[in-house]
Amino acid sequence: MCSLARKKVIIAKLRTLKVALNLAPLTKGGLFIHNNDMDKWINDKLYSRLSKFDELTVLDLGCGEGFNSIGLAKLGAKVTALDKKAIMIECVRELAHKERVEVLAKVSTIQDFQSNVQYDIVLFTFVLHFLPSEIQAQIVQKVIDLVKTGGILVFADLEDDSPVSQERLSVFKNSLENVEIERFTIEDKPHRGADYPHQHKVFYLMGTKNRIL
Repeated sequence: MCSLARKKVIIAKLRTLKVALNLAPLTKGGLFIHNNDMDKWINDKLYSRLSKFDELTVLDLGCGEGFNSIGLAKLGAKVTALDKKAIMIECVRELAHKERVEVLAKVSTIQDFQSNVQYDIVLFTFVLHFLPSEIQAQIVQKVIDLVKTGGILVFADLEDDSPVSQERLSVFKNSLENVEIERFTIEDKPHRGADYPHQHKVFYLMGTKNRIL
């Protein structure tokens, strides 16, 4: 079961942007239920590209509690959500039940996930930096391959000026067209390795896969 503390976080976020989860299909506003400039940007940019899809399929890689998955499911999308943590998938399922939407939520790592279909939208947000550096190039290509030609990739991660990180970013950029990138600074709570409040520089990238690579 989703822990009581996690449920309280979910309820608080739902109350913060309750309207976002009651949208009519393709009604503008609030695809993502985090109420800040970062998600406002991704919401506006993604919405402007959605109208070309008749039946929207979405893959949310590293979905966390599932807020993005639920928001898109409320717009009528067929959503598959993955996370390696069972507690996160339990939260997704409970939230989907509460909001009366269907989300196919699975416990899986990106490395283990296999699919014989591609998706209109693939979300790959704040996952890559957690993966071992020796498999990152393979995972980047796998994510790109999961996007349909003409589909949309949303990639977000920590800003990193290292050559390896820039190489990964270049692969995404070179595989997509109509690429838009925005950078943000976010607040983070204390966690293992940084036991004090701190900030991260992050970026969001969105583009359309218009070439068969």
